[in-house]
Amino acid sequence: MLLASNIVLLRANRRLAAARDEFQAKIELQKGARLSALTAKTFDDKDATVSFGRDERRTLILIYSPACVFCEENWPNWDRIVAAIKGDKVRLVAVDLSNLTQPDYAAAHKLDRFLLLRHPAPQTILDYRLRSTPQTILADSSGKVELSRVGLLENRDVAEILSALRSNQEEARR
Repeated sequence: MLLASNIVLLRANRRLAAARDEFQAKIELQKGARLSALTAKTFDDKDATVSFGRDERRTLILIYSPACVFCEENWPNWDRIVAAIKGDKVRLVAVDLSNLTQPDYAAAHKLDRFLLLRHPAPQTILDYRLRSTPQTILADSSGKVELSRVGLLENRDVAEILSALRSNQEEARR
C-alpha cells in the first residue's frame, strides 16, 4: 500500500513539474530570444530607448514595483548581482511597472545605479512579457536573452546569473 501511494505521489509530482515548466515557458522570455528595443519614459517624463547592437555591453534589466512584496524580498538578490559587476561592462536598467517609485524608495535601493524607467510602451510590454514582478532579464550586447526569471530569485538563480557575468568578465580580460 505504501509503495502504491509513493508511486501515485511521484507521478503527481512529475505532472506538477511539467505544468510548472509549461507555465514558466509562457511567462518568461526564452533563452536565445532576441529582444527588441525597450521603449519607456524616464522619471522626468523623457522618452528613453534601450537599444541593442550598438553598445558592446550586456544589459541587466530588473522589472519591479515598490508595492510588490516579492520585489522587496528580491532586492538583496539583485544587490548581490549588481555588486558582482565590475566596471561598466553591463548596462543596468530598472523598470517600475507600477509607476510608484518615490525618492525614499529609490534611495533605499540605490536606484541611481540604474537607468530608471517607467511607463513602458505597449509594444515593449508585449515583447518583454511585462505582466508580473519581479522579473530579471540578462541579455547580451545584441539583445539575445541569456537568462530570464520571473518571480523571487532562488539561490541557484543568483548563482547562475553570477556565473554568466563572471564568464563574460573573464572573456573580456583575454
